[in-house]
Amino acid sequence: MHPLPSFVRTPTLRGLAFVGVLLLLGGCAISAPAHFYVLTPIEQKPLIPGSELIVGVGPIQLPAYLDQPQMVKRVTPNRLEVNEFERWAGPLQQDVERVLAQNLGRLLGTARVLTYPWEGAVPVDLQVTAEIRRFDAGVSGEVQLDALWTVFQGDGRHLLYMTQSSVSVAALGADFDAIAQAQSAALGELSQAIARELSRLHHRAPGR
Repeated sequence: MHPLPSFVRTPTLRGLAFVGVLLLLGGCAISAPAHFYVLTPIEQKPLIPGSELIVGVGPIQLPAYLDQPQMVKRVTPNRLEVNEFERWAGPLQQDVERVLAQNLGRLLGTARVLTYPWEGAVPVDLQVTAEIRRFDAGVSGEVQLDALWTVFQGDGRHLLYMTQSSVSVAALGADFDAIAQAQSAALGELSQAIARELSRLHHRAPGR
């Protein structure tokens, strides 16, 4: 039997270095864990306790730059940071719609808040739609929410009210968890403005 060559029998520094490089490359190939976020509803007493109002929420529109799984932060007024490992747990448009509906239900004191699309047989009193034009953290760390929102009669054909709201909420930190909390708070402030208008329209309706 022929003896093994010395470079096989005895590890060399070059061989050990080669193994070390392979291990380092393998470690770099392991992806960092992703974090997933959701918006949360507000905790507040109803503006109209025991309301019988039936509200439909939606459609809600988002700008294209927000319509993606990754979270977005504004680095400069013209440059965005899209973080691959900080993500929404589901479509942001649906999350905004869900939380807006929950907020309005709590503020109006009714469990009868539906999200778009709802069954045509449901007798919706008022319908809220919104075009969100900005919903991200700015350079100064504040979350800016700009939205054009409208209220229609339940049939969705008669416009009752239209306005634009701008809400600014300071994030309590630079991480994405703090940004998601500030976005939830900003959506809560928008919800309060919408709830006040829905209450006004509901009370001035004929027969009230």
